Amino acid sequence: MSDATIPSRALYKPRPRGVLGYGEPAAVALLFGVAALLPHLPYGGLNGPYWHGVLTGILIHTISAMGFNLLVGWAGQLGLAHAGFFALGAYGTTLLYEDGVPYLVAMVILGVICAIVGIVIAFPAARLKGFFLAIATLAFGELLVKLIELGPEMWDWLDTGASGGRSVKKVFSIGEGNGPITLYFTALIILLITYLVMLVLTRGRMGRTLKAVKDIDIATGPIGIPATRYKLVAFGISGFVAAIAGALYAQDIRFLSPAAFKDNLLVFMLVILVLGGVGRIWGPLLGAMFYILIREQLASFQILRLIIIGIALMIAILALPYGFASLPKRIQDSRFGKQIRNMPLARLFTL
Repeated sequence: MSDATIPSRALYKPRPRGVLGYGEPAAVALLFGVAALLPHLPYGGLNGPYWHGVLTGILIHTISAMGFNLLVGWAGQLGLAHAGFFALGAYGTTLLYEDGVPYLVAMVILGVICAIVGIVIAFPAARLKGFFLAIATLAFGELLVKLIELGPEMWDWLDTGASGGRSVKKVFSIGEGNGPITLYFTALIILLITYLVMLVLTRGRMGRTLKAVKDIDIATGPIGIPATRYKLVAFGISGFVAAIAGALYAQDIRFLSPAAFKDNLLVFMLVILVLGGVGRIWGPLLGAMFYILIREQLASFQILRLIIIGIALMIAILALPYGFASLPKRIQDSRFGKQIRNMPLARLFTL
């Protein structure tokens, strides 16, 4: 049979039959449905202000890591200016809100500004690779944080609080007393939007092109792929998402200090990606959940906490080198997974 007579649907992998055909949409709906109910559950104090703060922190850092994951995981660009964009979103949104701009509008404005800045720095950075790119973008991120720290000394109107930090005016509630937890649900909605956008981007033409740029960068030019253009887009989207997450972070902690946006934050983002799975859509969420929950559970150990967390991270990375997002695939391909699929009950999912 010639290629011309092959049905078009035969060229594509068909959707699995039965329940499995709708597995991912169902899983997403279930996950966000559970997340919406989680803060109201009385079990384990989940409906208290402490866990409201922890859960909100997981959502915010997942949003930030999703933008970082697009740049590092799909485009293969080790751009380390993420903490600078995160800080710019936190401080910029706070200052605009104090000048009378609605907070959500200010978030979008700072997101666009950070996207433009990300594209601007990507022009020279796109020609760099590996450690050279990492060092150049890291220096730019540190420069942004330093400018924020020196802001009051350079410009009288820029009230960033300098190195001593500054308080943030409350916009969203985090569930103090019996009040609503508007920040949690705002972060949840933004996470859902971010997830859907990333899903469309990575599963479509842009995602395939970014993978090509990452894996065979040197060959993209001869086959007509504008690699630089796609790198610029990845830098811009990453900066936009980082600024949005930074604006939410400012409302979460309600106190901004330049020290919070330096090396520790960047290492935190890298750890989340490595734990969850670099280049995997669910990686940021799984990595943020694991790291933040284990950090909170070990908070009473003080100095030993860092040692315990370090050992736990090494064990997790050695056991799952491709992150927690690779666990379902490993179980599916294992002998145990094959035995489960051959059980009579499992066949109901493929009817």
